[in-house]
Amino acid sequence: MTLGDARRYSNAAEGLKALEDSYNYWTGKITDLAFQSSLALIAANWALISGLQPTRCARILLIVSTIIALASLLVGLWGARRMAQLHDERFRFAEKCREEWQKEWERSEGTESQWPYTQEIEDSGRRWATAKFWLLVLAGITFAAGAVIALL
Repeated sequence: MTLGDARRYSNAAEGLKALEDSYNYWTGKITDLAFQSSLALIAANWALISGLQPTRCARILLIVSTIIALASLLVGLWGARRMAQLHDERFRFAEKCREEWQKEWERSEGTESQWPYTQEIEDSGRRWATAKFWLLVLAGITFAAGAVIALL
C-alpha cells in the first residue's frame, strides 16, 4: 500500500473476508439479542400479570406476548439445530469427497457463489434470523399494548 493509496484492504479477498466476518458478527448479535429479549419480555409479562390485577384484555395481551416470546426461543433453538445439521452435512461432504470439494471451489472461484455454503444454508440463515426478529417485534408490541392497558 502506497502513501497515496487510502484503501482499507490490500486485496479483494481480504475485503471479502472482512465482510463475511462482519456478517457473521451481526447475525450472531441478532441471535444473542433475540434470546435476551425473549427472556426479558417473559419476565416483564410475568411481573405485570402477577403484580397487578390487569383487566381481562390486558391479561390476554400479556399472555399472548409471553407465548410469542416463548415461540421466539423455540424458533431460535430449532433454527440453531437445523443450521448445525446443515453445516455438519457440508463438513462431512468436504471430508468424504475431497476431490469434489476441490472441484466446487474451483468452479466457484471468480463467480458469485455462496461456496463453501449451500443455497439451503444461506436461505435458512436468513429465514431463521427474520423469524426471530419479527416474533420479538410482535411480542414487544403486544407487551406494550397489554402494559398500557394494565397500567391505565
